[in-house]
Amino acid sequence: MNVIEIDMNGERIPPSIKDLQPLIFKDGDSVCVMQGESPMDGIFGCGKTVEEAMDDFQRNYEKEKENSV
Repeated sequence: MNVIEIDMNGERIPPSIKDLQPLIFKDGDSVCVMQGESPMDGIFGCGKTVEEAMDDFQRNYEKEKENSV
């Protein structure tokens, strides 16, 4: 697993990324963002770029919040 370090204070960092500070890593041709033990047990996002993966993670985070209310 190739962990990707990002600047959490960056301008385009979604709120969920700043709050949770999930693991961001390269998996083959994809970039993945994961909070929790595994994609099935936590919040997960994936994309071709770091930005796409963070946006996907943010969408999944918002869905998780809606489902837990």
